[in-house]
Amino acid sequence: MIAMQLCLRFGAHYDGAALRRRVGDCARRNGRSGDLLYASCLIDEDDGLYAPFYVWRSDEALCSFLLGGPFADVVGAVGRPRLRTWNVLEFDQAGSVTAPRFAVREIDALESGESLALVARREGARHRAALDRPGLHAHAALIDPERWEVARLSLWRDESCAAASDADCVHTYRVERFSEPVAA
Repeated sequence: MIAMQLCLRFGAHYDGAALRRRVGDCARRNGRSGDLLYASCLIDEDDGLYAPFYVWRSDEALCSFLLGGPFADVVGAVGRPRLRTWNVLEFDQAGSVTAPRFAVREIDALESGESLALVARREGARHRAALDRPGLHAHAALIDPERWEVARLSLWRDESCAAASDADCVHTYRVERFSEPVAA
């Protein structure tokens, strides 16, 4: 599995209703792919960011998305956005039946001498512990081998459910939409 997040700055002058329509259109199109395991449309109104997060079944699926129609539409409308990709260490949806409304992305730098096997075990344990928290909808534990960082993305019923973070970098979002494509 591979995860991707793109960031588009929409700025204060952008029409919020138009953004929500675009988010809905993108979610419906992307939800049709059997290669897309999970997608969430995230917005940070304070920083003026639209930052959807995707989990793909394979590198090939992500590549197909980048070379295909929906992403070409984005590039045509706003230019090439900044993309982050991570290898997925763990991804699960929790038992929550409530739609998520709040998301947290955490990023921690890895120490140069840290054993990657130990990092994977530590993140796996954190991931399993997160799945037991009330109000959690989905959680991903990720690694970026170019920047040597681990990242975690968690989607919560609301902000009050979200676990406190001690990560190096924490970014929060409002979940505008999410889709859970049907398993292929």
